Amino acid sequence: MGSWTLFFFQEAISSFGVTEEARLEVLFPLVSLDNSITDATLFVENLDPAQLKSQPTRGELEVLKRAIDRDLMMVAQMPVQISVQQSLLTSIEKNINQGFESLHQFWVDPALENPRERLMQQRQAQRYFQDALTGVRTIHYSLTSWSARENMQKVEAMKRQFRLMILIFILMLLVITMVSAWFITRSILKPVGQLKAGLYHFREGDLGFRIHLETEDELAQLATAMNAMAQRLEESQQQLQRLATLDGLTELLNRREFNRILKMEIERALRENQPVSMIMVDLDHFKALNDRYGHQSGDEALRYVSALLRREIRPCDHAARFGGEEFALILPNADLEEAQVVANRLCLGIAAGAIRLSEALSVQVTASLGCATFPSTASSEHALLTQADQALYRAKAGGRNQVCLAPRALAAEGATTLKGRLNR
Repeated sequence: MGSWTLFFFQEAISSFGVTEEARLEVLFPLVSLDNSITDATLFVENLDPAQLKSQPTRGELEVLKRAIDRDLMMVAQMPVQISVQQSLLTSIEKNINQGFESLHQFWVDPALENPRERLMQQRQAQRYFQDALTGVRTIHYSLTSWSARENMQKVEAMKRQFRLMILIFILMLLVITMVSAWFITRSILKPVGQLKAGLYHFREGDLGFRIHLETEDELAQLATAMNAMAQRLEESQQQLQRLATLDGLTELLNRREFNRILKMEIERALRENQPVSMIMVDLDHFKALNDRYGHQSGDEALRYVSALLRREIRPCDHAARFGGEEFALILPNADLEEAQVVANRLCLGIAAGAIRLSEALSVQVTASLGCATFPSTASSEHALLTQADQALYRAKAGGRNQVCLAPRALAAEGATTLKGRLNR
């Protein structure tokens, strides 16, 4: 009886693991495709229609398209397919192709010489990418719901089988003697109740719960197996969360998580009447480094700078890879002067370090930095990003390897806006 019980639960636990592994294998390509389309949307959003034909954007556009095509192929080959997946994939691919086709018109259509017409074309491309992103997230939601239903059905089946097993076992005990039944009921049903409680916690999503039995029998082995299952599921969720929020190369926050935290910190600054600063960091002559030493050297430079950022900022600060060789820092409760101190320290630290590319070769890089503060130089989340980015490009134009600050021209406007929001 005990061996049959152990076999039953091990099979059930194994099926949970298979379902979770399948879900992780399915959702990873979707997360990657979501990130790629988000990058394309941000790329389109940041284009300047008035100066578009002077910007070196065609190469970046090809890199984005190759990444999206690769991710689309991975999603199309996913082992789990749901009923609406193929139609959604067709719609997603169509929107992506139309989005890139709209962008391609910037270079091939002579009719798009008017900045207003180019702006309309840009917004049309952005809508296509937004529609594609909505389709990807619809598939993500459908697959997550499918996984939850699968696990719920398995839990219900386990409960029915488990109750039947308990009933049979109690009847067997009653046949022997009432005394034996009392003793065995006390020694068996208590751990079984703990196992049921564990199943309930796991079903409700409490994967940090652990079952502790004071016995050394098959039920204890079963509890160990169930705890191992919960740990595997918890690690899978953590891994998926990590993939969704961190940049794979630098282990810093990705762009989407950065935007979420920035919005949260702006709202907290409004509530607490405190400033929040942003530092934009861009490596100088990064393309030349890649061209001379190879892309591996560029990756080493990015990892070096990201490690330095993590060392130099406070625990409450947030560092992200903003895109390419550009980084961004959010400094809560820090004014413009405090942000300048941090930026100067980072600028000197980057320039002073040596990046080892091989046993015989080390290189040095420098960076340009721009600082802005809410509400003293910017009155909104978007304005804070814009002010920090403009300060960064002034540092570039001024000779690189330096720090530039956003002007305080908006200080009065920012203070008025902040006061008005706090009084609502």
